[in-house]
Amino acid sequence: MPVGYDEYPHSEYHTRLTKVLQEEEFKVLDLIYGLESIKARRHWVHPSDGHPDAFLHKQMAIYLEQHLPWAAWLKTLDPS
Repeated sequence: MPVGYDEYPHSEYHTRLTKVLQEEEFKVLDLIYGLESIKARRHWVHPSDGHPDAFLHKQMAIYLEQHLPWAAWLKTLDPS
């Protein structure tokens, strides 16, 4: 999307889909919330290719790092 992620026109669909998935007991983490206030067009890999560049991938990784339940998952891997 050539807009800022805080202006993303499909947020309502994300919210509705998240609600449906959560009602079915799926865990949902929407990366769109980790990209708010970032202008998407400035972070495309190329003007003709809207895929995220390295900066956006880093922002997504930071969001995942901060919001995924790493401690709970790593605890389940403890062999002791």
